[in-house]
Amino acid sequence: SNMELAMPLFFCLALLLLNAAAAEEGSCGPGCCPRKKVGGEDYTFVYESDAATSHQGCLDPCVYTRDGGNGSPICFKAGKLPVQCIKCKKLPGLPKKYCQPGEKCWPTAEQIKKFRHTINENHSDTKSCLKLERFVYIGDETAHQKVCLPYTGLINQTDKQCKWPGPRSPTGNYQTPDPNCDQNPFVTGAHYHKSALPSYSHLGLACMTPYQFLNNRNYKKEWMAAFIVTADTPEDIHLAVTFAKEHNLGISVFSTGHDMQDRNAGPGPNTLLVRTTCFRNWKPFLHQPIEDAQGHKWKEGFAIVGAGLSFGRNFWTDLKNAKGTYELAAESNKETVGGTCHSVGIVGWSIGGGRGWTSPKYGLGVDQLLHVDLVSANGSLISANPSHNADLFYAVRGGGGGFGIIYSIKIKLHKPSCKDTDTGKLTMKKCYTMNTANWTGDYDKIHTPIRVQKILESFVKWSVKNRPSWNSIAQLWYLNTSTADGDYTGKNKYKLIIGANQFGHVNSTSFQMAFKDFTTDRIYFNTSTTSKPGAICQGKEAGCGDIWQIKTDKYWCEEFPDYNNGSNCTDSPWHLERWAQAIRFVVNTSIENNNLIKDLINTWQPSCDKNPYAPCASGYQIHGDLPAINHTSGRGVFFSGGAVSDGFRDSVFQVFNYGVNSAKVNLTFSQQEEWMHYTLGPALYPYSKASYFNEAEYTLSPGQWEERFWGKEKHCKLLETKMKYDPTFTFACRHCVGSEVGSEPEK
Repeated sequence: SNMELAMPLFFCLALLLLNAAAAEEGSCGPGCCPRKKVGGEDYTFVYESDAATSHQGCLDPCVYTRDGGNGSPICFKAGKLPVQCIKCKKLPGLPKKYCQPGEKCWPTAEQIKKFRHTINENHSDTKSCLKLERFVYIGDETAHQKVCLPYTGLINQTDKQCKWPGPRSPTGNYQTPDPNCDQNPFVTGAHYHKSALPSYSHLGLACMTPYQFLNNRNYKKEWMAAFIVTADTPEDIHLAVTFAKEHNLGISVFSTGHDMQDRNAGPGPNTLLVRTTCFRNWKPFLHQPIEDAQGHKWKEGFAIVGAGLSFGRNFWTDLKNAKGTYELAAESNKETVGGTCHSVGIVGWSIGGGRGWTSPKYGLGVDQLLHVDLVSANGSLISANPSHNADLFYAVRGGGGGFGIIYSIKIKLHKPSCKDTDTGKLTMKKCYTMNTANWTGDYDKIHTPIRVQKILESFVKWSVKNRPSWNSIAQLWYLNTSTADGDYTGKNKYKLIIGANQFGHVNSTSFQMAFKDFTTDRIYFNTSTTSKPGAICQGKEAGCGDIWQIKTDKYWCEEFPDYNNGSNCTDSPWHLERWAQAIRFVVNTSIENNNLIKDLINTWQPSCDKNPYAPCASGYQIHGDLPAINHTSGRGVFFSGGAVSDGFRDSVFQVFNYGVNSAKVNLTFSQQEEWMHYTLGPALYPYSKASYFNEAEYTLSPGQWEERFWGKEKHCKLLETKMKYDPTFTFACRHCVGSEVGSEPEK
């Protein structure tokens, strides 16, 4: 080949053997190839440079880097090496249509009977670990007969009467459907057994039909599956996928049902739902090295984890390993990375990116993945890790769902953050310190916004500076209504709570010092260990402090009924419900110097003050639980590659609004969503390059979600992997790779 250097910056390797017509065919659009294979080597496009053509004499302004190289920029001159331009093929036509009842493709009664027998014949009985039939069809009479089971995912509805007999007043947050007022197929007629009330979340019995139990999830659309397989072996999943493909059924997949994007719903109604809840394995390996995503040996331990496990206590409280991965890892004296809600399932969280309590110290959820086992679109059992099916392993580390049904993963374990001062051994004993600061008072439209802005500005600077030893969160509300049942005594008040959890025994006053000057509306806490510790004081008096603090063995805990015993703690209770819209995005360290905090305040209650008939944000959360930034790489600690967008990788906070409020108007749910999408989002997205796949705005537009989740180049690579492993679009979900508008499988 004719190889020569245009200048030290560029290597000139080959002749681009594509004419204009060939370049247009199957293109992602005009411009450079997203990826190019030259002489057997792969190159990835990075940017365009006029200097490449005007000064370097290259054929076009396209600049690449060689995959696996040292990152040097490369452009191409004339040469003799064979060249292939790898572009995303345009996929025209309507989205794939899946079979619906009444169509010829719909399974007959005899075919359903045969499938039921096939699913059950390799098991000792027909019941799954959930104590329900392993296979349930919507046409089964028994699927609609109420039963009571140990389950805590049901909305806590104890009243026999509708809570809001009249028109609902503005709330600032959309209210959960009341089963007695707002009919919906998930929970209408459902209730907790009287033996479980009022403490429904403590191993209580929930009563509803098997069809409701198995379909129950966070939802946006009221789509429900027609066929449900509660799998507990890979063979069960294989059989379910094969049956779905034979009849062109859409496939939906979930474990716990905790999902903000309603991807659990699958591609439409009347799907075949594969529940992975019964994959309950937890097997730790504390001393065996394993290859990580970067090709290094991970020596701190790992665990094989079934897809049915959640981070905290499972909704299905009688299941094996129902206590969750945090407790299970702690039993081996190990920390692990997971979500901040106990009911989150480990697989969906991990493959979408994953942020949580220990992410500031150990990286994102994708950085914990070492290996996955899944059932592919053709029903095959496939493993993926850094050395085997590496392209698939890349895709599931941030690419989200749609590449197969994962039933088992391997994740990193981490040593504890503390050492016992007496023995020198690693320990979790009182290793974690929970800190809370609180400002609550009357909302003053002149002074409150200015004061809150200053506190939040101090918060973001402190939070960035003090990772990876701390995670943190700031929560701001305007209390348009204070409590349920129409008690509006809290109207025209605000609340700002900042929480910060420290890892390690090192005493630090940095959190307290960061906010010591903000005394107006400050809440003071009883710091005594004998007289109502943690109780709110009437003011700044003897025995009271401005920080509520408790030490615990459990970094994942949220509720502490006994201030003197930090180990006696629980997760905040959750249930499954209609999930409200929010504008969610991640931001990098530029938040310390730009106007984002100011604009958050401007779109908060001050906007309703100025425009009482227009919406405004009810409040905001700023989550400081993203990885600490490595100042050398500019990326989060423990960065391991994968499909997560570069904009997510360099972010330090996730920001989102608490619903929508209005001073004068009783907004409908649709009005709230439309204001967030068309007004709030465009006002705030300029401060952000990315959104978190698992927790993004539900109404992101076509082209917008692909860019915010992955970026153009990574999306192209993911779509190519999708077409390799699932060319017929067997797996589909909202805002997943392959669900792009106008896409369909290759003929």
